[in-house]
Amino acid sequence: MTFVVLGILAMVALPRMTATSVFDERAFADKLKATIEFSRNSAVAKRRYTCVSISGASASFTLDTTQPESATGACGATALTLPSGGSTLAPPSGVTLASSVASIVFDPQGNYGGAADVTISVGTTTVKVTSGTGYVH
Repeated sequence: MTFVVLGILAMVALPRMTATSVFDERAFADKLKATIEFSRNSAVAKRRYTCVSISGASASFTLDTTQPESATGACGATALTLPSGGSTLAPPSGVTLASSVASIVFDPQGNYGGAADVTISVGTTTVKVTSGTGYVH
C-alpha cells in the first residue's frame, strides 16, 4: 500500500517540481524591476541621464557622463555598473523579454519623459514604468 501511495505522489508531484519556468519568469521580472529602479536612483544620485535599452535578448544599462545642463537626454555610451556586476541582464533560458519601447531614459530627477507608460513583459509577468514620474512597478 505504501508503494502505491508513493507511486501516485511521484506521478503527480514530480512533474510540478521540475517545471521551473514560472519561477524563472517571476525571479527575472523581480530582478529586472529592481535593476530598473537602481538605474532610476543612479540618475538622481549621479545627476546624470541613465538609459535602459531593452531587446528580446537582454536589457542593458548606460549612463550619460555629460553635465545635465549640456546633455541632450540621449543614451550615453558609458556602461552603468550594476550591483550584480556588468551592465546587462539576460533572461534565463526559456524566458521571453519584450517591451513597448526600445529604451527608457531617466533624467537627473528620476523622471521618465515618455509619452506613455512603458510595459515590459517577462513571459506572463509585467513590469511597468510610469510616464512622468518614472515610478517602477
